[in-house]
Amino acid sequence: LILGRILQGIGLCISNLLPLAIQADTLQPKQIAKVSAYFALGYSLIPIVAPVIGGYIQEWFGWRYNFLFLLMIGCVIWLISYFQLAETLPQEKRMTINVSGLLRNYKTVVFNRSYSSSVICASLCNAPLIVFSVIAPFILQNTLGLSAAQYGEVALFIGVGFLVGNLTTSFMMKHELMSVERILLIGFFLSVSIAIIQVVFAYINYETVGSVVVPTVIMAAAIGLILPCFFGRAASVFKALAGVASSLVGT
Repeated sequence: LILGRILQGIGLCISNLLPLAIQADTLQPKQIAKVSAYFALGYSLIPIVAPVIGGYIQEWFGWRYNFLFLLMIGCVIWLISYFQLAETLPQEKRMTINVSGLLRNYKTVVFNRSYSSSVICASLCNAPLIVFSVIAPFILQNTLGLSAAQYGEVALFIGVGFLVGNLTTSFMMKHELMSVERILLIGFFLSVSIAIIQVVFAYINYETVGSVVVPTVIMAAAIGLILPCFFGRAASVFKALAGVASSLVGT
């Protein structure tokens, strides 16, 4: 199981970077910022649907059938990608594999301040959701006694919060109602405020489903506001090295 999850993670990392590279190949920098909001929106649908489906599959059929379901979804995605997804990088911009050249490209990308700051900030902002996805089953199921299906329903609210944040950023960018800097400021303020509240709850040992879920929903909304801004900024820095830049963003 551990080996399989490692291989699954490698495959997910590869597939995650492709949409970012395609954006950089086909869009202008201003368009990338707007499209990134829709791209992040797609990510937000996954935590909404997956825990609910996975929870009920586990209750009805057993946990092994979750892997069978993932295999079926993976096969469908592979078929669609193979027959429908064409190469977006123009022929004249394609390069042969060269290890030394690849390392030089990574060095160029990593040491660019604008790009590196965007990637680091996006990673730190997304960290709370990653941590929650790891520890939430133990807290909500083992400590607070929820079933797998109930946990999936609770996780639904987290996904909705992330979705709301993404939709808000997408709307603001599309209609140019608010600058990226102002969106980031609001997102950071919400994130820090909720983090302080969660620390207080942990310190006083206040453990209920509401005390865990409600702050996390607001945190997810704040992250949904922030991530598209950083994704768009990072993807628009290097047009000529879209693959290299996207690989680090995806990681």
